[in-house]
Amino acid sequence: MTGPRRGNSSDLLKYADLGTRLALLAALFSYGGYQLDQWLQTGPIFLLVGALLGMGAGMYSVVMAVDGWGSRRKRKDAEDEEPPPDEPT
Repeated sequence: MTGPRRGNSSDLLKYADLGTRLALLAALFSYGGYQLDQWLQTGPIFLLVGALLGMGAGMYSVVMAVDGWGSRRKRKDAEDEEPPPDEPT
């Protein structure tokens, strides 16, 4: 019986980075909205706007990071392929 498949630790760091990006941007934008609400003495409107903007910015950051992983993999695969042999004319 084989044990559970263990991933590469660099994969774990990649996924931890994605979660950290999303959480950090959402928290920073929410905090900025909260501070703006305190300064303007308004209800939680800027907190909510900040939270939504933070989630949007976090998702954008995650999508761009994952898209970059795919681009690097395609380049690496293209480099690994051998060029086709020249045809005699």
